[in-house]
Amino acid sequence: MNKYFLYFIFLLIFSSCQKDLEDLEKYKAPSWLKGKLYSQVEDQENLKIFTECLSLTGIDTIINTSGLYTVFAPSDEAFALYFSDHPEYSNDVKNIPLEELENLVEFHIIQNSWSKVQLRKINLDGWIDEEENVEHRANKKETLYKQKNLKYNVNYSVEEGFKITNNEAALSLTAFTRSRKYVPVFFSEYFTTYGIPESDYQYYFNRPFNGGIYYAKAKVFDEFEIPAENGYLYIIDRVIEPLLNAEELMGKEYPDYSYTDFLDLIHEFPFFELNLDETNKQVGAADGLQVDSLYNLTYPDLAFNIQSEITGPNENTAINSIQYHNSIFVPTNQAFNAFMDTYINGSKQWGSLKNVPPSVKTIILNSHMVKDISFQSDIVAGFINEERDEVLLPENIIVQKEFGSNSVYIGLSEAIVPRAFSSVSAPVYLRRGYYTLLNAIEETNILAALKKRDADYSFFVIPDLYSGMLSDSSLFITLKNNRIDFKAFNQSTKKIESISKTDLRKKLLNHVGVERPVGAANIEFVKNLAGNYIVFDNVNNYVSGTSNTTYGYNGDSVINIQPKQLEEITDNGNTYQIDTWFSFANVKMSNRIREVNNAFLLLMAKAGLAVKLLGDEYELNFINQGTFYTAFIPSPAALSAYNTDTLTNTELQEFIKAHFIAGEIIFTDGKAPSGSYSTLNQSNYKNINIETGYDYIRILDDNNTEYTTINIDPLKTNLTTTTAVSNDEVSSNWSFVTTGVIHLSDKVLIK
Repeated sequence: MNKYFLYFIFLLIFSSCQKDLEDLEKYKAPSWLKGKLYSQVEDQENLKIFTECLSLTGIDTIINTSGLYTVFAPSDEAFALYFSDHPEYSNDVKNIPLEELENLVEFHIIQNSWSKVQLRKINLDGWIDEEENVEHRANKKETLYKQKNLKYNVNYSVEEGFKITNNEAALSLTAFTRSRKYVPVFFSEYFTTYGIPESDYQYYFNRPFNGGIYYAKAKVFDEFEIPAENGYLYIIDRVIEPLLNAEELMGKEYPDYSYTDFLDLIHEFPFFELNLDETNKQVGAADGLQVDSLYNLTYPDLAFNIQSEITGPNENTAINSIQYHNSIFVPTNQAFNAFMDTYINGSKQWGSLKNVPPSVKTIILNSHMVKDISFQSDIVAGFINEERDEVLLPENIIVQKEFGSNSVYIGLSEAIVPRAFSSVSAPVYLRRGYYTLLNAIEETNILAALKKRDADYSFFVIPDLYSGMLSDSSLFITLKNNRIDFKAFNQSTKKIESISKTDLRKKLLNHVGVERPVGAANIEFVKNLAGNYIVFDNVNNYVSGTSNTTYGYNGDSVINIQPKQLEEITDNGNTYQIDTWFSFANVKMSNRIREVNNAFLLLMAKAGLAVKLLGDEYELNFINQGTFYTAFIPSPAALSAYNTDTLTNTELQEFIKAHFIAGEIIFTDGKAPSGSYSTLNQSNYKNINIETGYDYIRILDDNNTEYTTINIDPLKTNLTTTTAVSNDEVSSNWSFVTTGVIHLSDKVLIK
């Protein structure tokens, strides 16, 4: 059968059914649907001025033809308030410049048709399950207003990349505006869902929240929900001027304040990427006419793109923008200059902003930025900025607050001081001369550990010059494909070697003691963040790792280091300058026992507690890898004086285990408490009574009288042992932690 004949039959049947449907009441258009949106606006008695605005701008034809929209129309009374704030327009919308009027009208219209029930539901698709865990707290709708593409004067160099400048002679690039502006919508369920006090609304909009629905600072009249064939119409009690984004707010001139210095610093970090698709979509491009090249403008080093209406984790899509919002805390020019004088401009500091490395500048900027909306209750309670610093702002330094289109905006009379500038990292981030170390900290991401508030660190830093790491080539930087590589000259092989990120991190953490030295013992041990120990010689004011310090990387020339405490005021410990890197002994327990008394190791093998491996290597099979141990190994004379040949194998094992304490590392610096410690011998000699003191350990008998005393001796006491934490041969120099200590005793510990 001919397919066209079938199509003709289908049309006859469909038209007949359609006529029948039209005769049924339930399929007739509701009587209250009087037309499309413009007709509904025009029909309202108190929307005469907004009706005129729609007509003047030609937007009446847009919302009266196709598409789905929701219109928030300011009442005539709302326009009266607007004109009182704008006397320059003489109470007549015809006096508003046409482009400005278009923007104003478009900002009162949002995409799609939203009933009141739908408006009061929130998530990425406009709805929310109230039981789901809500992480992101904004609630915005996309308006029809899209800004024109903006032109920026830009300097560019291979070394420094792009920088936006005020110099009109610079290169001019056009940034493509990728999204329309957004407007926030508030209602009771919003505050309940996110656990936000309703009183927070007034903080930005200067009016209390009294229930219902608010379109930015305008309240929707409760009695109006006017449906149209292509959407909904609501009447609001304020005219809403298009909200400004963070860049616009910073660049605006205010009567009492200016924020342009902070904006100028942000403008040092743009990235322009050519957008060929949008460039070629411009009118005339297909015909070969000359058009502007359009660029995507982003700020990859900062928390968010200050000019972009797109918010959320994906800068290339607007889908998340309805639920993500940012916060920016901006110091006034006066406040920013005071901050610079305190932390940057000093003779012992960077000297001026132009000398500050980009990584430090981004820390300053990101300390003032948050990838979340900050309400008054958040600010009062304290918030976490993009640098992961906890910030408590005194209320009296907040001089301005605005709800922007992509970010809330808080003007400050004092800048936020980054934790990097007040913790033990301060000298590295505030002084010239630590450039290599600064980059190493940034590369390994250990700054978060250095900034810990409740710490009491001893941090040892090495300068670039003046007997520093460049003079002995123990660490230096090379640039490869625009990225930093860390290298060192190996003194033993006489070759330059690359330092892996893992090794570099371990080296740095080995220089961070978890406490400050007490200074009471002659020799003192402080654990570091890498799991090893820093040794303080309080008599000679020397400091080292658990091995001799050498000149250069893997050097053999032993040197002594005297630390110099730096003068910066730090709130979580002390920072000391030293000349070179610490070295740490990497010796497993079986090898350390062989060093002090090989006969005891052989006795352990005889008892079945040490298994011989290849060569002279032994593995202790009664030791757990993740446990700390203190071992009191009998001296050769003490061991030979005790007749071990008469012991059964079980007795021999008990004899050996009685010399090991599990779970503790006890040095001779008096830091470990005196008391009874459990041994690995769980039969006759379960415990050892120990009295700890400065530079000695005293073993007591059952009557708490002296049995033997172990006095500090560099060859016989505080001999650390380690455990490997990685089989990575590349990281073999640093992939170990200290898990034990051995002291040589002149008596066996079975009495």
